[in-house]
Amino acid sequence: MQQLHRSSLIVILLFLVSLNSFAQQTLVTSTKGKEFWLGFLEQKDFNTNSKRLDIFISSDRNTSGTISIPKTGYSVPFTLIANVTTTINIPNAIAENLGDEVVDTKGIFIQSLDTISVYAINFQNYSADA
Repeated sequence: MQQLHRSSLIVILLFLVSLNSFAQQTLVTSTKGKEFWLGFLEQKDFNTNSKRLDIFISSDRNTSGTISIPKTGYSVPFTLIANVTTTINIPNAIAENLGDEVVDTKGIFIQSLDTISVYAINFQNYSADA
């Protein structure tokens, strides 16, 4: 009886491991698209004067687009050269959400004419949030 119980436990564990592997393969999120919304959450200030908000954009093709914060009127056009990453610095004062449980108007909208990849990082010495 104990051998049957042990065998059943092994079968169940193998089943659960295979489900986890399947989930890992299907939950991959792409960073490619033509429209993105993102936000920068507040990051602890270490008083290093190194704090910056950067958005990295790249594409397989030459293309262009716009980064905007619609509720503030901020808008910056960008032009991409195929297979070259372009870094755009966003001013902290208009883009970093400060505090918690606060609804703010600092959502960043990125729109392009062709497919792009986007990666954003809130960086300062000793800390980085992506």
